[in-house]
Amino acid sequence: MTAQGSSTRLDALPIGIAPDEFAGYIESDEKTQRAFEALRRRYRNRRILLGVDRLDYTKGIPERLRAYRKLLQRAPHLHGQIVLVQVAVPSRERIPEYDRLRNTVNSLVGEVKASSAPRVTPVVYIRRGISRSELVALYAAAEVGWVTPLRDG
Repeated sequence: MTAQGSSTRLDALPIGIAPDEFAGYIESDEKTQRAFEALRRRYRNRRILLGVDRLDYTKGIPERLRAYRKLLQRAPHLHGQIVLVQVAVPSRERIPEYDRLRNTVNSLVGEVKASSAPRVTPVVYIRRGISRSELVALYAAAEVGWVTPLRDG
């Protein structure tokens, strides 16, 4: 479209995973199979809620952790029945705002863990990149994919 001498174009550019690349990994990749079975053993009798994000302020990770903490406070019967696995891939580590975000997330993870019963792990926080095998195994094992961006795209 052209208006007042300027051109504007609108395109739909979806983002996300390429599902074709992930299909069949559990069946065909031995490393992924082992990772999946290890997750099933580790979280036996618990449902996995999964967040996979860059550690970025637009992704809503602190808000997700606060919501999860509130869920556990309001529904104490869920302790030991669910676990939040949060993968946060480091991003822009040398920028002060991201340093504050990392500290906030670390603090919230500690608060969630501290509010739980002994020997119960309510949240598993993974602050690193993970392999495709680990990622596919987590996707396959999770009951819920928890996506909470504040702003994205």
